[in-house]
Amino acid sequence: MPAERDFLAEAIRRYPELPEYALWRAIELRLLSRLNFVEPILDVGCGEGGFARLLFGDGRDVTGLDMATHLLPHARESGAYREVTEADATRLPFADATFASVLSNCVLEHIPGDAAAVREIGRVLRPGGFAALTVPSTQLREGLYVYQRLMALGRQEEAELYARKVDERLAHHHYHSVQEWRELLAAGGMALESVQGYLPAPVVSLWDRLENLLLPPVYQRLDHKKLALLFLVPERLRPWLTWRFLRRYYLMDTNLQSYHGALLIVARKV
Repeated sequence: MPAERDFLAEAIRRYPELPEYALWRAIELRLLSRLNFVEPILDVGCGEGGFARLLFGDGRDVTGLDMATHLLPHARESGAYREVTEADATRLPFADATFASVLSNCVLEHIPGDAAAVREIGRVLRPGGFAALTVPSTQLREGLYVYQRLMALGRQEEAELYARKVDERLAHHHYHSVQEWRELLAAGGMALESVQGYLPAPVVSLWDRLENLLLPPVYQRLDHKKLALLFLVPERLRPWLTWRFLRRYYLMDTNLQSYHGALLIVARKV
């Protein structure tokens, strides 16, 4: 049996200056790599194409779609796609039943009219085809490090304000329950096949701490000293040390956790 790919090492090489982003994406790559994406594949919200390149490699029949014009040249150069299209996910420029599989990785939460995007995904899927959607869960904000610290100090209003500011920074418009996703998918002609939680609480807490290291130090009073040491080592050693530091978070068993910061939803076109 072949050894499982080390997506964490690959993601760190792809995003060396963004360790928190590399960790989040590596966990998603590990989950999504276990699914059998049948071609042709549509990647809704493809961004710069780095994620799809790591997941699918090159030479596969994958179409990338995004409305961020500045990212499309990078997506075309990534080698992940047969074609890259600029379009709105709520108005997909494809005929009905065009694709056998659809990927939407951390995209739908950024679309105010996500119900229309879900309907469009269902429309372009072939009967029996599946969509793999990764989205933040309704628990995500509760796992943020700063949110937890402020709540522990009894500063609930500040904690909620911090969570709202994170939503604004990330452009998160909504968090749906599993039942709400079931209804959204049904409206798009799809049946919810499985839901898997990922990003356990320690991962979300670490992600938030790393994010604050790389952003203006609004919460400098919080303890980031150990994490800051990572950025003081020689550049040639940084990828390996980053990998060593993040690996235990990458390998955490989400099945043992009651908290999940995100969901992998698999839906089948009926």
